[in-house]
Amino acid sequence: MTLREVRRIKDFKIFNEHGSIHFLGETDLTQVDLREIVTITKGAAQVYNDEDPKTIKPEVGQKLNRPALITLNDMDIKSKKTYSEKVEIYKMGC
Repeated sequence: MTLREVRRIKDFKIFNEHGSIHFLGETDLTQVDLREIVTITKGAAQVYNDEDPKTIKPEVGQKLNRPALITLNDMDIKSKKTYSEKVEIYKMGC
C-alpha cells in the first residue's frame, strides 16, 4: 500500500478467533503498531492500554482512538457473568 492509502483505510477491521474490532470510516494507520496497541482475547477487547505508562494514546478521532464496533465470539450472555468471574469459578474447580 502507498502512504496515502495507509492514511485513509476505509472501515478497517482487525480480528482473531476471539472476536473483531471494526473501525468505522477512514482510519490512519501510519506509525501504528497493531501488535502493541490492540488486544483481543476471550471475552475482552482493548485498544491502547491505559494501565501501561509507555502507551501514548492519540486524541479522540485520531489513529485507533475512534468509534468502532466490537464483536466478541463465544460469549455466554445467558449466565450474566463477566469473563473474569468465569475465570475465577474455573480456577476454583467448580
